Amino acid sequence: MKVNGYEIEPGANLANANFEGADLAGANLEGANLRFANLTGANLAGCNLRNAALQQAVFIGADLRNTVLVRANFEGADLKDANLERANLTSANMTEASLKRVNLTSAILVEANLLSVDLTGAGLLRADLTEAVLSRSALVGANLKDANFEGAVLIRANLEGVDLRGANLKGTVLKGSNLREAILPGVDLSNAALSGVRFTGAILENVIW
Repeated sequence: MKVNGYEIEPGANLANANFEGADLAGANLEGANLRFANLTGANLAGCNLRNAALQQAVFIGADLRNTVLVRANFEGADLKDANLERANLTSANMTEASLKRVNLTSAILVEANLLSVDLTGAGLLRADLTEAVLSRSALVGANLKDANFEGAVLIRANLEGVDLRGANLKGTVLKGSNLREAILPGVDLSNAALSGVRFTGAILENVIW
């Protein structure tokens, strides 16, 4: 199919394309090049973007629910206020991307690279971040209830005031991270690396150490 004059197909070269507000729901864009593309407010629900090149692309307010983004490269992309509920981001590269206020409820981020990502105010309820890398990321105000961080790396991450009730932090690497005033009652921190972690004012009742 064609949208805004561009052929929408696997491997398509759509670099710098303007798809603002476009309806691309269900499209197969596996391996496509969307570097620097504008997808502000676009409907990408159910799309296949496996292995897509999405560096520096703009997805502000876009609908990415149920998308397949396995090994997609979002380095430096802007996804503020986007909806990625139930998206599959296994092994995706999101280094230095902006994910402010993004909805990642029940998303799969296993082994994803979220190094230096801004997740301020993001919703990660029930998200699976097993063995993901979130070092130097900002998660202030994020909802991390029931999220799975087992084996994840969060060195020097900012988790001040986050709600981690029901989350699994077993075996995580949290060295030097900020967990001041975080809500962690009953959280499993067994085998976690906690040197230099700041817990001032955190709720640690019944934490599993």
